[in-house]
Amino acid sequence: MPARAAAAAGATLLGAVYWATSATGVTGGDSGELSISAWHWSVAHPPGYPLYTLVGWLWLWPAKLAGLEPAAWLAKLSVIAGAAAGYQLAMAVANGRRGAHAAMQGLAALTIFGLGAVWWSQCVVVEVYPLAQLLVVISYRVWCSSRRQPREAVPVQQRHLAGLALLASLGLGAHFALTIFAGVLGLSVWVRSREVLRLPRTYALVAVGLLPGALVLASMIWRAAATPEVSWAEIDSFQSWLLFLGRDGY
Repeated sequence: MPARAAAAAGATLLGAVYWATSATGVTGGDSGELSISAWHWSVAHPPGYPLYTLVGWLWLWPAKLAGLEPAAWLAKLSVIAGAAAGYQLAMAVANGRRGAHAAMQGLAALTIFGLGAVWWSQCVVVEVYPLAQLLVVISYRVWCSSRRQPREAVPVQQRHLAGLALLASLGLGAHFALTIFAGVLGLSVWVRSREVLRLPRTYALVAVGLLPGALVLASMIWRAAATPEVSWAEIDSFQSWLLFLGRDGY
């Protein structure tokens, strides 16, 4: 069985398990707060998790139209993100190789990772971690793809750098660990392909990659002003925004 087909089948089964065991309402931890933040697209507790609240707000539209229980439907976002992370992990472990051996290695990684008690518990409730983990695994897959390319393949390496820059910037809106992870992988690609360093186009592509994450972060100022009753804090200046991102007083 090709690695891609095996990963897709494994992720589908994993998603079915998550879906069947997902929460039917608000659970403990941050579930209630994150449900409210996603419903209103407001600012959650520091550092705000603006990517999660934006994606959650979009995800909740069917629940609003159909009258579904918001927290239960938002938990399904964790289900989808968790299963997708399993697929990306299986593909990263297969690392572009074909054949039954690579497919089985990918499936083994997906199973161990996806059915672990800690990770399973996060993929069936309202939480920020499944979305962040999905982006982490995509970062790792981009890095693996870059390592398979020759150093002289400059356009390919530039695209990989831009992709890692995008993932690192989005990490600031999902979870800071993602920013560190994607940033380190991007630096590895950068150092490996020295020719890339000498091209202005590389820096332009990296800047473009950083832009979406910067816009998501900046949206917190707007959303805090638009939803003061359900936002964690007032963010009315660049300084207060930086302090909030740095978890000042939290």
